[in-house]
Amino acid sequence: MMISALFIAMLAPGTTAPAPRQPDKVICKRFEVTGSAVKKEKICHTRADWAKIKESTQNQWSALQGTLGSTRGN
Repeated sequence: MMISALFIAMLAPGTTAPAPRQPDKVICKRFEVTGSAVKKEKICHTRADWAKIKESTQNQWSALQGTLGSTRGN
């Protein structure tokens, strides 16, 4: 019952849909500099570039862990 009420509330007229993601939008992130407890580095890329970086990093870790192409499920 509660779930259906939430679902109906989500579809209620007058609500706005979330804005579509813009792949060319520039997003900046701050990262800690190795060897420093205070210094941070600001790195900016487009949303599409961040997605490529994330995918590349995940693929590299998967290859290191031996799960890339594994059929054993480990």
